[in-house]
Amino acid sequence: MATMNSAEYEERIQFLLKYEKDPSTLIKDLTELTNLTTADLDKCIAISNANLGDQSWQRLVVRTAFSIIDSVCYKLKELIYCTANVCHIDLSVHEKELLLEFKKDKQGNFRRCYPGFADNVKFTLNTASKFFGLNPIVLNDNNWMAFLESIEIRDRITHPKHPRDLAISPQEYDKVADAFYWFIKRIFEATVASSGVAKVKWKKIEAGGRVAPSA
Repeated sequence: MATMNSAEYEERIQFLLKYEKDPSTLIKDLTELTNLTTADLDKCIAISNANLGDQSWQRLVVRTAFSIIDSVCYKLKELIYCTANVCHIDLSVHEKELLLEFKKDKQGNFRRCYPGFADNVKFTLNTASKFFGLNPIVLNDNNWMAFLESIEIRDRITHPKHPRDLAISPQEYDKVADAFYWFIKRIFEATVASSGVAKVKWKKIEAGGRVAPSA
């Protein structure tokens, strides 16, 4: 008997098959999701800036920023997965698990699979880099290190253990902002590159050719 997660997995596969019939809609949806959510964040930031003495707005900005990052990663992984299928690019079992966020157990049932926030962002951006010809994340790069530090700020205010955990200094607030816009810049680069790369690869598929991921 299939588990609830296995049923969700099959539903997800069927959903992605619809995207594969018209891959350009997936790029459009990723772009629209990014634009709408960042517009919401901009409104939160404007209210926060108008109420600097009320840190509840700053906490909302931080939580919203990381919610957007999580959602955009989810959509970008769909784009990578569908591009691989349309272009007949081989994915490892591990890559498929992380892209779909499902893992098959020894009984043959599918269960939810999520590597953790930082690892998920790193996997998503680096896999997008491989597929769409972008530079991968440099793990000792200042931008990536600042991004990891901003995750610690988000974790602290999202799961506070003491009232002081909810305080956000101006430096921390700026660090989160820099980390977020660094991420969005990477997503913009991936979206633009995926559109160009996909067109070339899809033309090769129509001509009967088999393609490999970008080096």
